[in-house]
Formats: sequence, structure tokens, C-alpha cells
Amino acid sequence: VGGTFKISYKNEETASITHGSSLEATLVSAIEGLSTYNPPVGTPSLIVYEVAHTNGGYNWTVEFPKEMGDVEQLVVSYASVGATLGIA
Repeated sequence: VGGTFKISYKNEETASITHGSSLEATLVSAIEGLSTYNPPVGTPSLIVYEVAHTNGGYNWTVEFPKEMGDVEQLVVSYASVGATLGIA
């Protein structure tokens, strides 16, 4: 898996994110850095889970803290050559 992508939350988009090592930490930092991400004070960080598949692909699950209640869906807004991304 290679390439870059962007994620938007509440219509604000992250900078380009490059697939690579420690992607989980990069996703947390990128999403929590958006001004539209406004959890209550003292709320734990997002959690990102990565699952590698035998075909070389990956799935990432982003878990918002329960203190945020219902949240809007993250949207993958751009993928460069080499990256195929989807939101489940």
C-alpha cells in the first residue's frame, strides 16, 4: 500500500497523509488537529486500529471517545495512485 490521502471531518480536511509506519499515530494527530474536532475537556484521544490483510491491504478503524456521543462520519476525500481507501 502506498500513496497519500486526506480525511475530512465536518467539512474540514486534513493535510495529505502518506501511508507508512506509525500511520495510526498520524491519523490521530491529523484528525485531532482539525478545528472541527471539539471533544469535551478531558476527553481521551481517538483510537485507530489497523488490520493487515494477506493481500497487502489494510483496514483502519477510527474510534471516537464515547464522551463525544454520536459523531459525523469521516470522509476520505482524496487518494493518490497506489492507495485505495474506503469508509465502512
